[in-house]
Amino acid sequence: MTDPALLGDLLDPDDEALVGFQQRTTEYYLGVAGSFLRKYLGWHLSPSIEETVTVPMGEMGLIMLPSRYVTAVSEVSIREVPIDADRYTWTEGGWIQTGRYFYDVWPGLPLTPGQPVAVGQTATVTFTHGYDDVPAEVKQVAYELAYTSKESPAGNVSHMQTPAGYRVQLTQPAGFNINPGQARLLAPYRLSGR
Repeated sequence: MTDPALLGDLLDPDDEALVGFQQRTTEYYLGVAGSFLRKYLGWHLSPSIEETVTVPMGEMGLIMLPSRYVTAVSEVSIREVPIDADRYTWTEGGWIQTGRYFYDVWPGLPLTPGQPVAVGQTATVTFTHGYDDVPAEVKQVAYELAYTSKESPAGNVSHMQTPAGYRVQLTQPAGFNINPGQARLLAPYRLSGR
């Protein structure tokens, strides 16, 4: 058994994932592909969940949610004060527009009536997002990544060359790496700025 102190607190030699990796199970590689894609895309993607986040506001009270598929917004608050639903609009793509929401509805705040929301101000938003089923394009890429990593964790070999005339040439980087075609398939599901 490996000394856990050598691995720090990051890895556990008794972890089921290690067994899956060693035995090259499909479940292990699909799990890693799903986790990898969620990080690459910048949000959870599936299943549909309700979540509350605090995010910065941009110019004119624009809010970008960490999602590419929003199905409902139940509350938007600035400085812990809820905004009436008729004072903002939201899009499926994850944008909320509060416009120049005027602070005069909040008595006692150290702001003058008519002052717009400041850039950098934060908003707390409760919203529902995510697909009920993983989109087909995302599944395709996940399957490709899992298969490639399972079959050739060090990369895809197109040919080998020895001193007699063969050399190893990879068709893509080793392990879980997105190629340009896969990146195009995933682009509609990836958060802006990632």
